[in-house]
Amino acid sequence: MRTHTGEKPFSCALCGYTCSTRSSIHRHVQNHTGKKPFSCTECGYASARSSTLKRHMITHTGDKPFKCSECDYTGALMSTLKVHMRTHTGEKPYNCEECGYASTYLTNLKQHLLSHTGEKPFTCTVCNCTFTRSSTLKQHFRTHTGEKPYSCTECNFTCALSSALKAHMVIHTNQKPFSCTECSFTCLYLSGLKRHAKIHTGEKPFGCTECGYASARLSHLKRHMKIHSGEKPFSCAECRYASARLSHLKRHMKIHTGEKPFSCTDCGLASANLSDLKRHMFTHTGEKPFGCTECGYASIRLSHLKQHMQTHTRVRPFSCAECGFASENLPHLKRHMLTHTGEKPFNCTECGYASTSFSHLEQHMQTHIREKPFSCAECGYAADRLSQVKQHMLTHTSEKVYCCTECGCVCADLSTHRLHVQAHNSEKPLSRTECGFTYSSGQPSLDATHNRKVYFRCTKCSFTTKLPARLLRHRRIHNGEKLLS
Repeated sequence: MRTHTGEKPFSCALCGYTCSTRSSIHRHVQNHTGKKPFSCTECGYASARSSTLKRHMITHTGDKPFKCSECDYTGALMSTLKVHMRTHTGEKPYNCEECGYASTYLTNLKQHLLSHTGEKPFTCTVCNCTFTRSSTLKQHFRTHTGEKPYSCTECNFTCALSSALKAHMVIHTNQKPFSCTECSFTCLYLSGLKRHAKIHTGEKPFGCTECGYASARLSHLKRHMKIHSGEKPFSCAECRYASARLSHLKRHMKIHTGEKPFSCTDCGLASANLSDLKRHMFTHTGEKPFGCTECGYASIRLSHLKQHMQTHTRVRPFSCAECGFASENLPHLKRHMLTHTGEKPFNCTECGYASTSFSHLEQHMQTHIREKPFSCAECGYAADRLSQVKQHMLTHTSEKVYCCTECGCVCADLSTHRLHVQAHNSEKPLSRTECGFTYSSGQPSLDATHNRKVYFRCTKCSFTTKLPARLLRHRRIHNGEKLLS
């Protein structure tokens, strides 16, 4: 009768839990005492309930008597089959009172509620990172232990996550069961297809409270918020580099190790990152997968397409208080501000080089890492190309082979010659005494243009000079040459 009346006369003195039967209160009390009298004879599992032990035993027998009438799913318990059927009916009985989130599973709702409270109850004992899920903590802990329990049956690949193994298996099976009805996109998981669908619908439910940024993914919004907070929890032990993303730190570490595990099968080029190799492959195929819907522009990089799209919208909300510079995004403005402060936060640990751009530092670091098999017999200069050594040898012989048709100036290499010709063609050419070029005897000089200036800019960094000779000298820093004093 208590099931009809709702009467619950039995209560727990420790937590206030109430129930309708004496046996239920006895089972509940065992949650506080930790007593688990029912144990498995096959493994170390133990439980407070005999019914729970019976369910566990099915994991050893492999028996799954409950079958879905809609698909091939089979379950060990009727309760799990009932939950599975919700994937067909679309039923989501567990709803969040704070927002519109709904889920098929109660456990998913509980985890979702932590996103509102900000609570992360699971803490790593090694690095104090916190997580909302115990399963995520277990996965994270493998980054410390190096454990990779999942292995491929087709090759020697091993990994720390089952999801990573599933993604790897696509290489062998080429099977992606979920496909988009709007385009040719296919993927391994239903969740991935749902994320992709937002590209077509334009839905961006996660908005930034600090600016107008909006995203289709909560993880992208969290990443974006670090731009405002300035938080960079992942730092390099070798230098002062720090990043908001662990993946960026891992990529950066390859600068120090020199590791390049990804190589091109067409030309032998080796890369530290798979994404860089994929972009490189486009140079062989000629493919440019990222196309502009407004004009015929196409690129091998999505970031370049995004920058290009700004030329159509011309929205530049971030402006400099020092000058009239305006930018489409905050990071570009921050980089620009360094031109006013003179700060160069990215420093080379091998030499005194410093830059305002991390990408320029990465390019420079290659000069230390890159193998240099060709060396000069006259001095200690070494290079990765024979042509560079031949060009360098002219500094010892003083041989000058490129002649200017305008004034008779002869240069030691083609690049110097081109810079010299630029001085003639420019509206602000260089003077003879400033540029350091060698002229043939009896030829007219460029002294008439002394009162005008021209600036030569390095294509790899922000260095500028009025003297082409200095630009050439500066370029040797990027080429890895050791300048002669």
